[in-house]
Amino acid sequence: MRSLAETKVYKPDLDLIKKIVLDLHNKERALLKIPLLELDEEICKTVSQPWAENLAAKNIFSHSKTKGYGENIANRSPMDEKSAEKLFNQWLNEKQNYKYAKYPEGNIDPSKQKGHYTQLIWKNSTKLGVGFAWKGKKCYLVTDYKPPGNISGQYPY
Repeated sequence: MRSLAETKVYKPDLDLIKKIVLDLHNKERALLKIPLLELDEEICKTVSQPWAENLAAKNIFSHSKTKGYGENIANRSPMDEKSAEKLFNQWLNEKQNYKYAKYPEGNIDPSKQKGHYTQLIWKNSTKLGVGFAWKGKKCYLVTDYKPPGNISGQYPY
């Protein structure tokens, strides 16, 4: 049996999570030679973080429907020091189901999603808000994009 001194409690560093999530977005965008996103602390503070906290507090999974932003959400359990990266990778893995086309076309397999991926690479989105919250062992990642992407009839880049 582990002693209390041996038990590690992971408390996320929100500033580090914002940096990690921004860097992951920009790594993919750089590969596509599209403009990098800029972290917008105002969006983080007024949109993304409050919504992540709401999801965690209520143990729900739904978009905020905040006007003027595109949004990705993800959750997982258990939470650990790699949770933000693992959650982001859920969206990035949708790349496997996407072929370049005008939105909402481009699904290789219509039963699988691609909209999280296309939002994170949407060329006209320039600002990023990041929120991360947890309750117990479950964590939530919320990213908001301005201007929003996934515009019907347009190419992502």
